[in-house]
Amino acid sequence: MHVFVCYVLLIVGYNSLTATLAATTPVPQPCFCGDVSYNETEEPFYVTNCIFCKNCGDVHIIHCQEFCVDSEDDPDQCCPYCPNGSNCLAYGEKIPAGEPVQVGQFMCECQPVVVGPGQREASCVPLPPNDGGDLKKK
Repeated sequence: MHVFVCYVLLIVGYNSLTATLAATTPVPQPCFCGDVSYNETEEPFYVTNCIFCKNCGDVHIIHCQEFCVDSEDDPDQCCPYCPNGSNCLAYGEKIPAGEPVQVGQFMCECQPVVVGPGQREASCVPLPPNDGGDLKKK
């Protein structure tokens, strides 16, 4: 009879321990990124190549930093790829960003303003007569 009582106490003790562990172990709640649910263990969770969530629902949007007039789309990336680097148009000619370039009788430089999809215009000023010096000519 003594062994039987110990066996019953052992089972009761095990059940209490299991109940205590179940009560203290948090049940993971689903996170939401827009209308899509995901588990926090999947973070960062990408809805698209350009939109992802962290911290169980904080939405992050990737903003493209490089602009060019001859971009190519890559389905695996958020931002278009600029095979010739950042550039813009100056009187119909493509010029590199970051440095002044002479185009005809004008000194032109790419501006950080995008006019439309794939359109980035240069800011150009007329050159004084007989000027141009060591600047890059196009």
